[in-house]
Amino acid sequence: MSTPIKGHSTSSGAVIGPELGVSGPGGVFTQLINEHGELTRLLRGIFDAKTRDQRSSLYPVLRTDLLAHEHTERAVLYGTLREFPATQAMADAHEREVGELESSLAQLDALSFETEAWYQALATLLERLQHHIRHEEDEVFPLARETLGERKSHDLKVAYLGTKAGLVNTIEAEAPPGPRSA
Repeated sequence: MSTPIKGHSTSSGAVIGPELGVSGPGGVFTQLINEHGELTRLLRGIFDAKTRDQRSSLYPVLRTDLLAHEHTERAVLYGTLREFPATQAMADAHEREVGELESSLAQLDALSFETEAWYQALATLLERLQHHIRHEEDEVFPLARETLGERKSHDLKVAYLGTKAGLVNTIEAEAPPGPRSA
């Protein structure tokens, strides 16, 4: 039986619940849930942006942060979860969801900020991200925490932060020039 999560990020990006009850302070699951909240807030900020300049400055940050989060999560957490029969299918499902998120980003990269199609693609990204977050926080993380244990959760946080720091520069260097003007 998996341990219930006592808090999670919300659609507004707020993280709710007493210290989340996921892995205690500093564990990888608390780190990931906090990042989910940050990504959601950033995405909502782009929706609320009044000008093209605001959107053009926020979108690259979202793109880099989302890709760094997902790629690091894939390497560190899901790479570890692949080692256990009970969580291998979760790693496969994560691959599919990351592919969908990357597809949404590629579509946004190819469109102009000013078009309705760009906003529709942004809405699709938001929907996919919210689904992904709910799935991880409600289903994956409780089973993963139970499978890995408290000590491994703390060890994975250290590995996660180290891996992510190196990945951010690579993602920024490989980023396309951004959505074009109409």
